[in-house]
Amino acid sequence: MKLNTRKLQLLFLTTVLAVTFTACEDNENVDSTDQELALSAESDFEEQYMDLDQVIYDAFDINGMGPDNGRVVATDKDQTTLKCAQVTWEHNTETGEGFFSIDFGTDGCVGPYGRVRKGIVNISYTGRYWETGSVITTTVDQYYVNDVKVEGTRVVENITDGAVPTFKISLTGGKLIFQDGKVATRTSTRYRIYDFNNLEMKIYGTAEGVNRLGTSYNIQASSETPVVFVKGCQPNGKYFPVSGIKTISRVRANNEMKDFVVDYGQGECDSKVFINADNWSGEITIN
Repeated sequence: MKLNTRKLQLLFLTTVLAVTFTACEDNENVDSTDQELALSAESDFEEQYMDLDQVIYDAFDINGMGPDNGRVVATDKDQTTLKCAQVTWEHNTETGEGFFSIDFGTDGCVGPYGRVRKGIVNISYTGRYWETGSVITTTVDQYYVNDVKVEGTRVVENITDGAVPTFKISLTGGKLIFQDGKVATRTSTRYRIYDFNNLEMKIYGTAEGVNRLGTSYNIQASSETPVVFVKGCQPNGKYFPVSGIKTISRVRANNEMKDFVVDYGQGECDSKVFINADNWSGEITIN
């Protein structure tokens, strides 16, 4: 059986929460606006850094540094996020170490999904992405996606111990600067597990920072109940988690807010999540 790494990469890129929601409330006198806004703000970071992941995947793939064992990868630069970028590659064949500099220019480079990128992405590595023990460090220079400036250092460590590819992903100095001047920050440590046999990805870990609403937050997803994505689940044309739980804690203007739990269900392929909070519980449909 051919293990389709490429499709799983694209699945990960498109696991982005939309910013518009509809709710089915348990109590018609209490609305879910607060939770909706928090999830929308959370999706900002998911979108931008998943997009950066795809740039990393494509840089390795088109330069013959993708996975072995017949897995499907990108070979045509024009079919990737790097379509109109200038890619400089330096590689030491003796040590396996190397460096990519990906320059999207200053005028705007339109790639897949209509995303417009500007600026430079620098990637240094100690081995292939899918090689156990490799460390991949990504920094950016005046980098924008759809006019949102993206900052931060992202380190991906391949910590696979066995047959299941496992990665530790750390983000420091994460920052998004929006056109209206609002700023969001993030530091995170997450773990990503690929199950190629079932075409699943499991994600768990922690994240903290300040969202564009000015609210400090902390997000926890445990290894016992990771957020799970599967290939082929595309309600509304987007991929969504089919299971998993994460807890969001927040502080706004020095006032601690109520925690709320986001439950993605028990394996159903839909775009519904269940929110459980002290002041409101109910189902939200992600459009």
